[in-house]
Amino acid sequence: MPPGTRRDLQPDTGLRERKKVKTRAAIQHQALRLFRLRGYQATTGGQITQAVEVSPSTVFRDFPATEDLVFPDDCAPVISAAIRAQPPDADPVRGVCATWIQPGTALWYRL
Repeated sequence: MPPGTRRDLQPDTGLRERKKVKTRAAIQHQALRLFRLRGYQATTGGQITQAVEVSPSTVFRDFPATEDLVFPDDCAPVISAAIRAQPPDADPVRGVCATWIQPGTALWYRL
């Protein structure tokens, strides 16, 4: 969903909370843009904070690890379940990819 259109932004939500949701969406949007442009490994936290014009503490309060920037919040439970369902010797990335493209999942509808 584009920033600012999430279901979290109900009219009865306070201004502070709405701003947090919008900032979080903007951070994630810019991070993904930079990952596509420069590559995941080459993108720094400083580049992300500059693109969104927020402090590093703002980014890392909501996204403690760079990996947290990759998947939207509502995907995390589905991804976690896919990883846990894999046999111990399986590649977790393949499990997530298989889950992502499986028709009928919440992730599939994002394609």
